[in-house]
Amino acid sequence: LYQDTILDHQKRPRHKGELPDATHSATGFNPLCGDRVQIQLKINGEKIECAKFDGEGCAICMSSASMMMEHCQDVSVEDANALFERVHRFLTVEDQHLNLDDEMEAIG
Repeated sequence: LYQDTILDHQKRPRHKGELPDATHSATGFNPLCGDRVQIQLKINGEKIECAKFDGEGCAICMSSASMMMEHCQDVSVEDANALFERVHRFLTVEDQHLNLDDEMEAIG
């Protein structure tokens, strides 16, 4: 299931391209593998109205950016930050109580 999702987002990335009227942007670069991703957001008040990404990298990197952009469309900045914290905790904290299937369903 996860492999199908990753391949689908790699072949048909969502929200890829430039956002000319972006109010916020950030670029990430991994010197170990060469992946580069730029995220652009249009934020109005406390709501992300539009989110796009562009860049180059492996299937996992590009698919992750695509999935992130899907989840950041038309949500509050607070909800986007909460999603980031949840994913970051899952990926960086050794916690016996965290379950990949449960976390992906909650994020999804």
